[in-house]
Amino acid sequence: RDLHSFPTRRSSDLYSSMSLDARYMLASFLWQQKRSGEAEKVFQDIALMGEDNPIHRSALANFYAQTGHSERAEQQYQQVIARHPDDVSAMRALAGLYLRTGRAADAERSIETALKRQPSDPQCLLIRGQLRLEQGRNDEGIQDLQRVVQADAKSAIPHYYLATGYLRQGNLPLAEAELQTALQASPGLLAAMNRDRKSVV
Repeated sequence: RDLHSFPTRRSSDLYSSMSLDARYMLASFLWQQKRSGEAEKVFQDIALMGEDNPIHRSALANFYAQTGHSERAEQQYQQVIARHPDDVSAMRALAGLYLRTGRAADAERSIETALKRQPSDPQCLLIRGQLRLEQGRNDEGIQDLQRVVQADAKSAIPHYYLATGYLRQGNLPLAEAELQTALQASPGLLAAMNRDRKSVV
């Protein structure tokens, strides 16, 4: 069946019989088609169907975060963490949300809790590195970001933030080298990051 005409009403027998994987596919399609209201309903149903699995409820939170509904995203992440206290991915996502929306103290609490459970998690270290730079703690931020690069040298994002850290230290050669590495890894990085900043609510 053509996804453009696929029924998403809860009363539809065809929709009711869909598996979680099929609903993920449908939700992603609707989102790409800018049919956010319909996509939200499908993500809500995914969260209910898989409520014992934090990944499925986090999918709804991620949808809210990426569509600019920060308060709804926060609520969903907190529900995941309350139900699954050791879910580092939800803690990390919540910390990232707080960081993007200017809530540094909340971001620090969330990311430190996550790092107590997984001290070497690169994504957690990336968030804490960004946070440290935001706080003006450049040396600490650079240390975290260097650990991220050691774990994943091909990722553009840590190189970009290392460039920021070195620039704030006045180390122009290292800043230029890291920025060049970031842009080689992802030529569209700067444009993408500008779009992300504009989408934060």
